[in-house]
Amino acid sequence: MEDSGFGRIGFTQPLLAGGGNPNFLQCGARNTLVPIDNKDFAPRLGFAYQALDKFVVRGGFGMFYGLYNRYYDGTQFDKNILYTQTAQTYPSPSGTERQSTAVLNGLWAPPVSSAELFQTPGWKFPFNQTNWPYNRNPYDEQWTLDTEYSLTPTLMLDVGYVGDHGVHQESQDIIGAARPPRVADDPCNSLVDISQATGDDAHCLTDPNFEPMDTRTPYANMPPYLYANINGFASSYNGLQVQLIERSYHGLNFHANYTWSKAMDLTSGINNINGEPNLIQDPQHPYQEYGLSGSDETHRFVLTYVYTVPDHIFSSRLLNTVVSGWTASGVYQLGSGLPFAVQSPQTDQMAEFYGGRINANSTYRTRAGFKRTLTEYFDTTKYSSPPLGRYGNTNKSVERTPYIQNLDASFGKNTHIAESVNLLIRADIFNLGGTWHSPYSPTGQNGSMFPSSWVTSSTFGQLINTNYGNVSLWNPHVLQLTGQITF
Repeated sequence: MEDSGFGRIGFTQPLLAGGGNPNFLQCGARNTLVPIDNKDFAPRLGFAYQALDKFVVRGGFGMFYGLYNRYYDGTQFDKNILYTQTAQTYPSPSGTERQSTAVLNGLWAPPVSSAELFQTPGWKFPFNQTNWPYNRNPYDEQWTLDTEYSLTPTLMLDVGYVGDHGVHQESQDIIGAARPPRVADDPCNSLVDISQATGDDAHCLTDPNFEPMDTRTPYANMPPYLYANINGFASSYNGLQVQLIERSYHGLNFHANYTWSKAMDLTSGINNINGEPNLIQDPQHPYQEYGLSGSDETHRFVLTYVYTVPDHIFSSRLLNTVVSGWTASGVYQLGSGLPFAVQSPQTDQMAEFYGGRINANSTYRTRAGFKRTLTEYFDTTKYSSPPLGRYGNTNKSVERTPYIQNLDASFGKNTHIAESVNLLIRADIFNLGGTWHSPYSPTGQNGSMFPSSWVTSSTFGQLINTNYGNVSLWNPHVLQLTGQITF
């Protein structure tokens, strides 16, 4: 399992300049935007073995490289942002001047001064975004072992194992975040530096527990809200996949697929997935938050089917006209709910500006007799806010949403009216067998599938939105009728 590097803060190589500038803040740095990676090696190996006439074993391993993190390119790779500011405003020419009104050697304002960069307090650093100098291309190691057995000439059973290990996975991380203060619940430790201990906060100067943020940050003269795009985290996936496939048996085709799996990571979708914290909670110990991926479903079953009544199954022409041509098809899905975090919005004494990243504390003991309801979908009594200046003891996936179920079905009949004329009548019913909740409700908390998960919220634990009541579980059925003549 890889670390983001905070266990080894004594780096000799400097950070990249803030504000998205890719140049280092000292001489002798490399002149490339990102470190050149000349060691990417992507081997592929596969095999297939037919043990019996009806039994085949397949397997393989491969490494697959992704793209280097290009999130926020618009600012990260602008070389001039550190050295030049917004262009000066010059008077518009009248057309009678003997020379241009623009003086080229003064077209831009003076560059950022060293005093602005290093002599002002670190928390006033003019930029807050950096490029992590140890990034490498992300890649996945994937492997599989699969078996296929032909039960009948048209029916096949497929059972396989699939694994994946992601390396150098990307995320945004607050690399300047201070360590927690030695003493919790001291409001003075919300100050960024000692110069703020004035006025109503002047008493902090005599507080023996006063530790302003700038005395606790890993990088001197850098703000605690300094963050970077880092390719430095790991993920894993392990899954058992079972398929039963029927190919055209008396008009019936179906594909039944069941997956039993577990996916884990530190962040999913660069912290942009429903139910995920906005950022890694404790950047100095990131893997304390390692948990189920935002897309993890322990169980997932999908069935697709098509059945067409064969032509000419009766000797009677009338019966064939009435019965043949009917078609039924559909897609059925059943899956476990998705993981989500329980969070505690509060004053951040470690990074100052970033809310939505501190997780709740939990006793991990569900109270006796607890039963799920729409107004308390999970046991809220086991959660609480951590003290001021402390992180929560939960990770990013302590609870799950309700399960997911859906059936989209279609029924129709194709009738031959004449030699070259056909009449098609079809009914498509979407969400025919859907669950009582919708993952995309316009009136739910985050879509009604996600209960309210903020410890301090008055609706904490509720699956329904109090403004709309049960209508927030809105999950409509859609019927579509089609009539079509072809000739």
